[in-house]
Amino acid sequence: MVEYKYNKNLGVEMYNYNKIIDQLESMTPQHKVEFVERLCERNESLAFTICNSIEVTMMDKFYLNNEKKVQEAICQKSLT
Repeated sequence: MVEYKYNKNLGVEMYNYNKIIDQLESMTPQHKVEFVERLCERNESLAFTICNSIEVTMMDKFYLNNEKKVQEAICQKSLT
């Protein structure tokens, strides 16, 4: 998936999210720690924003999965 971001001064910038994810996945645990440390040193606000977004997304995913299971159980119970 390639996303486009328009910047008045620079024109259109492309972000290849799949490539970014592939690069992160290919890192060793040591490289991941180094990446996080560098991100925090260079742009603490960005690191915090990414961390927060991941936490919220994971909580939403967990909640929605549990909600689906509850709804399925309710439907099964009402059928019996």
